[in-house]
Amino acid sequence: YDAAEVERVFDRNALLFELRHRFTDLDGKRALIHLSAQPEATQRELCTIANAWQVAQRRRHATTMRREGLDLTASTHRWYAPAVLRGARPTLLMVSPFAVFPPAHGGARRIAELAQRLATRFDLMLLSDERSAHSLASEAGFAAFRSVHLVQGRSDRAGETQSLQARLHSHANAALRAELRRLQRVHRPDAVQIEFMEAALLAEERIGTRPFVLDLHDVYLDGGDSDAEQRRALGAFDRLLVCSNEDASWLDPLRATLVPNAAQDRMDAYQPSADTPELLFMGPFRYAPNVDGLRAFLSQVWPALRARHPALTLTVLAGDGAAADLRREPALAPAGVTVIDRFVDPAPYLARATLTLNPQREIRGSALKVAESLLAGRVCVSTEAGARGYGADSGPGLVRVANVAAMGDAIDALLRDRMRRHAIEAAGVDVRRRLGWAHSVDALCAVYR
Repeated sequence: YDAAEVERVFDRNALLFELRHRFTDLDGKRALIHLSAQPEATQRELCTIANAWQVAQRRRHATTMRREGLDLTASTHRWYAPAVLRGARPTLLMVSPFAVFPPAHGGARRIAELAQRLATRFDLMLLSDERSAHSLASEAGFAAFRSVHLVQGRSDRAGETQSLQARLHSHANAALRAELRRLQRVHRPDAVQIEFMEAALLAEERIGTRPFVLDLHDVYLDGGDSDAEQRRALGAFDRLLVCSNEDASWLDPLRATLVPNAAQDRMDAYQPSADTPELLFMGPFRYAPNVDGLRAFLSQVWPALRARHPALTLTVLAGDGAAADLRREPALAPAGVTVIDRFVDPAPYLARATLTLNPQREIRGSALKVAESLLAGRVCVSTEAGARGYGADSGPGLVRVANVAAMGDAIDALLRDRMRRHAIEAAGVDVRRRLGWAHSVDALCAVYR
């Protein structure tokens, strides 16, 4: 086709889209003016009885959907999968107060991994805050969803510290609430799954009797003053999901189901760790316990460990936004430490690592980084707090020590004894079923059944 014909078809299709979907204020009179100015071939193709009937049908449907809240003008804030991907399966709406794609922190990784597998059993929709944190790199993750809807509702700034009570209200903000109501009216999901305790007050926006489920990445109940408000919010849900039995124990008598954190199984590509001493900490800085644990490790363990192993290096996968933390606190990257301040695929870093670390000193939920290490065939040296949620069935690859200060001797011994380290790594094959995502997805689907 020559350039003029290509341009004509583009113009014809744009006009046809407008006629069908009423995208702008094109009325009947303006439509006639536009048509009369089109080439003869375009007039011949569009001005048929069959096309007029189709346009009328589509236009009436579009008008109805717009009246119910479908906003086609917000094109940069919506992502719709092709209609052929939609089936007659139940529709599940997942709602997150934090950006999910690309998955730059453990909570986002959990949502992404569960969604990828749930997509074979549900028509999934995603509603997420932090619209500005999404980019073209996010779209690969959107493929699991029938549609994605993004808002920018929170006013808190990066690095700002808020009480739990303040977070409960700022994360269930007006923009997220309004969009949740709209999606229930327009798309009528069969169930709604809210992510994170911070968004628990969104249950106040439930329309009708559809089930509302809360996925508690962390349980913050601790016997303190905020417990009463938390329990009121938790009581509005039909079911609570937890990452660890330790979290579940705080929730009695509320009904909770364990959907454990897991990891992508990389054991098929396993190669024994190299003798080059390289440590890896997969700890996004946006999660405060990661920064606290790294700070403690660098002050209490790193100097003596480097003295014993002068060639030792540590790579920290700190995620987007970590550069600001490094400017405020350059001690987080001393000699021998490299901080990666962007989202990256951890696979090549795991392949190069001799060991992985988890120096967290206090967490709720459980750390995905532990499972990711074990299912990549890498020993993880962790504090008892960081190993929370992983019982004896995690195998010998999880080396637990009492606290951060005790990590040095455990790391030193594993660096020196290659045969022992390789034997422990290979044992990761035995935990594949227990630590893989398939087990977690089965538990979640049982809830919805």
